[in-house]
Amino acid sequence: MQRRIVLPAAWAHPSWLSPPVPPGHERALRQASVRLLCAYPELARRRPSLAAFAQGRPALARFCRLLAATWAADRVRRLIGARERDQLAAHIGRDALAHLQRQPAASFEADHSLALTDRLQLTALGLCLCRSAHSGQGLDAWYSLRLPRQVSEAMPEPPWPDRDAARACMARAVRAWRARC
Repeated sequence: MQRRIVLPAAWAHPSWLSPPVPPGHERALRQASVRLLCAYPELARRRPSLAAFAQGRPALARFCRLLAATWAADRVRRLIGARERDQLAAHIGRDALAHLQRQPAASFEADHSLALTDRLQLTALGLCLCRSAHSGQGLDAWYSLRLPRQVSEAMPEPPWPDRDAARACMARAVRAWRARC
């Protein structure tokens, strides 16, 4: 079985490309990939296979928002306003929200002031947690490239959550993700 390698420009959100439009043909795709590899040499350290990231961009963004909501699970459980609940449900899914609200309290949240209704802030914190959970595997830049540049720029400042806490949070988020299916 042949292992297919992902080109950075094929994987990246168009906002990371210069110019910020998807490459129209194979030559443009290769040129954009070379520009990304020159700009972000950490991409060359580890190249994921297509099987490693089966989910598309919208699914990864929604999972990041779910991961951030899992991180702030205690606040999610205390949501009392119907408007807030509806907005959060639109960001992470109604089934996932119901799953989070049914789970026993296990707060991972530290000092982050998180607005549960802010889609960008939820996605950015989720990306931060995802990168923290997979730190040391050389996939940080790949995760960042998959989502719009704006999300990476909105990530909270270090110190980020430690690896073990982020992994425990990710395990709970994966259970909530599966509960929605």
